[in-house]
Amino acid sequence: MDNVKGLDRGSSQRSFQMLMKARLVQAKTGGKNVVMATGTPISNTLTEMWTMFRYTRPDLLREFGVEQFDDFATTFATTSVSQEETATGEWKDVERFNKYVNGPELLTLWRSGADVAITEDLTGIKGLPKLKGGKIQEVSVERSEALSNYIEALRQERLAWDALPGAEKREQSHVPLTIYGRAKQAAIDLRLVDSTLADEPGSKANTAVQNIFERWQEHQDTKAAQIVFSNTFQSKDKKFNLFRDIRDKLVERGIPEQEIAVIHDYKTDEARKKLFDAVNRGDVRVLMGTTEKLGVGVNVQERLLTAHHFGRAATAHGF
Repeated sequence: MDNVKGLDRGSSQRSFQMLMKARLVQAKTGGKNVVMATGTPISNTLTEMWTMFRYTRPDLLREFGVEQFDDFATTFATTSVSQEETATGEWKDVERFNKYVNGPELLTLWRSGADVAITEDLTGIKGLPKLKGGKIQEVSVERSEALSNYIEALRQERLAWDALPGAEKREQSHVPLTIYGRAKQAAIDLRLVDSTLADEPGSKANTAVQNIFERWQEHQDTKAAQIVFSNTFQSKDKKFNLFRDIRDKLVERGIPEQEIAVIHDYKTDEARKKLFDAVNRGDVRVLMGTTEKLGVGVNVQERLLTAHHFGRAATAHGF
């Protein structure tokens, strides 16, 4: 299915090793004892279900006659061809999966090899923490004059791009994307766009510093932990780093430096495991990172009080 768009045909040494280890375990245990857990089993592409069963239940794939992915895809899905615009403004025919077929049989396959536990099932086992106030708390920050001026400059840049003739617009098709990226950066802290700019007292970064410090101070007795997410954290010239800026300001306010960590500084699985243990003990109370680094496989819930997310909302009309 080389012509079907959206299928990840990549491979890695790690995944191949995982497959060999799974087969070794299954050979010794009669096909048992290989178990996987995920919160998003089939959220992205059709390939995910087949790939998971390839590791855990190759016997089921053989039983249903879908041991090869092409057989699986043609049995349980159909494709359609439609025209899509390319990055250069041209049009071409593209084939994609568009719907599932043989649904009852697909569900039978899934239920034969997977146990599903929804949130309601899990609460009876251990319970889930409740959000304060019953919902996520949004913190709005008033836009500074400097930020307003910068957003207006971006708006004018976008208007100028919109006015370009078609050929020139195609040659500069990257412009809207770069404008959007700079707008996101500026909304968090203008120094992410230009490290030489002044530190705005009312920025999102400084508001977060205040909120983090207040919670750290309020929960000294329980050594409650906080995590801070921002997928944008470093200026292009690498002279300004949002996480280090927050850390330095928290240290100035009185939080011991050893109680603050940036997950990107921990390069190995062993180092990260020790870090997570330190958070759960209460030795590290502020942990910062991107969603990619801090959002998966991070078990720091023992003392976790607050998760701060730097918003990625639009900063001006059209962005």
